[in-house]
Amino acid sequence: MFKLLKVWHVILGLIGFIVVVVIIDDLTTTPEEKAENARKSRGPAVHSKCTDLVTSKLISPSSSKFPGYLMNLNQTRYLGNGRYEMLSYVDAQNRFGAVIRTHFRCLAEYAEQYHDVVVTDLKFLD
Repeated sequence: MFKLLKVWHVILGLIGFIVVVVIIDDLTTTPEEKAENARKSRGPAVHSKCTDLVTSKLISPSSSKFPGYLMNLNQTRYLGNGRYEMLSYVDAQNRFGAVIRTHFRCLAEYAEQYHDVVVTDLKFLD
């Protein structure tokens, strides 16, 4: 019984420590750092929205293969004013079943009213 009580004290102490660290971190983060963190966190949403739109435009969507997720995130850059650009490619079958690599440029922006990323332009470059 005593050991169980001691374990609970340790667990509660750790939880309290984590809460204090999170609060201090939040208090010491500047508004600029918070904006930068928010901007960086939108990269996966840009990747997802762009690849979904590209896939929907393909003749054989089920055959589509994009580069690795981390590689695509590295090909996504912030343009400023909530706008993002993703330059990448997709390998997919054409009408004849041949796998063709097609490069694309996708522009997206963060829409404050929807609290989401919206694709504003998609161009196939090949």
